[in-house]
Amino acid sequence: MILTLSPKWYTWLCGLFASLGSIIFGYDLGVIAGVLAATDFADTMDSRFGNDGLKGLVTSIFVLGCFFGMFPVAYAADILGRRKTILLGGLIYILGGALQTSAENMDMMLAGRFFAGFGSGIMSDLAPLYQAEIAHPSIRGRLTTLQQFMLGIGAFVASWVTYGTAQGLPGTQSEWRIPLGIQVRRLSFSSICCGTTQVPDVNLI
Repeated sequence: MILTLSPKWYTWLCGLFASLGSIIFGYDLGVIAGVLAATDFADTMDSRFGNDGLKGLVTSIFVLGCFFGMFPVAYAADILGRRKTILLGGLIYILGGALQTSAENMDMMLAGRFFAGFGSGIMSDLAPLYQAEIAHPSIRGRLTTLQQFMLGIGAFVASWVTYGTAQGLPGTQSEWRIPLGIQVRRLSFSSICCGTTQVPDVNLI
């Protein structure tokens, strides 16, 4: 049976999909606080973790990646289309998340944080533009506020995930690898790949 949706509901769901980039943006910003506090993470990063500058860079390089990710998005969105650009950002983010989850040293962690930020910057920058373009004027304001709402949801989830692993798996690799790995689970990849085939594209040149 084919499920038919009203145009307004379809637009809401498309806008919700586009705001997924904000969920992972908020999640990645929130999860790193719990990761840095894990004792096994400090042991894995070895002596370089004692460098306060590098420790701060682990957090801030994600935002640096977001900054650089916002430059190509304007051109990519017009050349590739909004849908494919969202997919591109998602794939780059998954690469970064995989590097973070499997990190065996500080260099892998920094690279993972940067790529995750780059991909997240593409998605979070494009989301409000895409939402505004597909929305009917009667729901445009509500639809575009989804981005900020989802960012808060992502940070909220990250806080509780890291709290749970800190309490249930203290001193193990799972304490910090599980929170980082959640962002690259198959569900995330499937949502990005499958979702981009179901949403409309706009304004190709």
